[in-house]
Amino acid sequence: MSILKTWLNDFSWKRWLPLIVVVKLVVFLYFAFQLKATSPDILVGGWAATTGDTPGYYDPAQHLAEGKGYDSACRMPGVIPMYVPLTMIFGEEGAKLSMIALQFLLSAISIYLLGKWAYFIFKKKWVFVITVLLFALSSFTSIWDHYLMSDSYSTSFFIFSIYFLQRYQIGHKNKSLLWAGLFLAWAVFFRQIFIVAFPIVFIILVIWNWKKWSLALASLIVFVFPMVLLLGLWIGYNKKQFNREVVFTTPIEECFSTYSKEYQMMTKFLIDMGYGEPFWTDGSVVQWMIRSKENQKMPNIPDRHFTSQCNTDSLVLLRENFRVYLKSEAPVKDSVAAVLRERITRYSNAYHSEKKFNYYVLNRLRHAQQLLVPLRIDNLPAPAFHEMNVFEKIIKIFYLVLFTVVVIGGMLVMVGLFFAKNNAERWWWMLPLGLVFALTMILGFVEQRYLVPVYPFMIVAVAFAISKFIKEPEAK
Repeated sequence: MSILKTWLNDFSWKRWLPLIVVVKLVVFLYFAFQLKATSPDILVGGWAATTGDTPGYYDPAQHLAEGKGYDSACRMPGVIPMYVPLTMIFGEEGAKLSMIALQFLLSAISIYLLGKWAYFIFKKKWVFVITVLLFALSSFTSIWDHYLMSDSYSTSFFIFSIYFLQRYQIGHKNKSLLWAGLFLAWAVFFRQIFIVAFPIVFIILVIWNWKKWSLALASLIVFVFPMVLLLGLWIGYNKKQFNREVVFTTPIEECFSTYSKEYQMMTKFLIDMGYGEPFWTDGSVVQWMIRSKENQKMPNIPDRHFTSQCNTDSLVLLRENFRVYLKSEAPVKDSVAAVLRERITRYSNAYHSEKKFNYYVLNRLRHAQQLLVPLRIDNLPAPAFHEMNVFEKIIKIFYLVLFTVVVIGGMLVMVGLFFAKNNAERWWWMLPLGLVFALTMILGFVEQRYLVPVYPFMIVAVAFAISKFIKEPEAK
């Protein structure tokens, strides 16, 4: 008990960070060997996992390291400050392996800082402990530590930003605010969805400084300065390099042939109807419409979606038009695309005008349900469930239960904390709730990967709920 009391009364990084690293390392090694067993072809150097999106992040940075310049605006250059120096030291493969090690370390640090933030918010020692242990043990965010992607780095930097924003709240030092703005800007340079956090932080800063408008204005300027500076440099570089205005990235259809304007129109139409799930979701309407096999059975689509311009037969015809479009080549493809665009536009306009309640209310709630009531966990490397051994099944079920409890429970607790009376720290919860609102109610993005930045806040909320049932330890 004395050892436990010592740990509960000492939250120094020297004590807790090694523990976090050990717990994370156990989880990391388990999934690393799963990747080696199930997907060895996606690994660089045996450890660094890749996806189809990896070249977009790393190839331009590699070209820059080789003296050829950053030759693409399809991805923002968030990896440059780390990857280019590592390439010069270790070479290409060594640099990519080092990027995995570095994002693992930053992820561990972010867990500790999230725990410190949680302790400050709730003033409960068990909240720190539960947050740190749950986050270190969780696979949902840490699985991205294996990948040469944007998710791990951006989530860690987002947490760094939140931590420094908290330091500003405590001491009102502009240095802390500048660091908060820098790390949030860096998160944006990895994943542009984090731009949503800027206006939310603006509101929080104004609330904190509402009695002194000059101080509120100064805080906004300091916080946004790194983003304005870095974005200005990026825009200027693109103007010089490509002779065009590129604020964040070039249009996706210019970067990936799969995502043509017609493809985007098709997916937007389906999102408007409430079907935003990824195309690889078996049995989904999206898969049937844009990526299915020729004889795949049409999934059930409720009559409430049909309009004067679009019924079951119309959707079958639209699907066939799209399949013809994908198989066609110029110049025939242009005429097929024109017909396809006209039909999608007509169906969409009819849906927006005739099915307003579906479009503005029911379908957006469905997006929220798809993202927040998952009943599955994606992106875990493992054999098919029926091929797993008993140990692998236990691990899979454990992480599915943990993920479901954290997402559903965390969301409910966050909403409760935001609306709770006499909660001076309620405004912090605008950040995760604002991200969820943007994803589900505005964008219709329901792929689980988009939930990664929100998940740490959900863990904190669940930790707080659990701590209500545990007696706080006495001070030394």
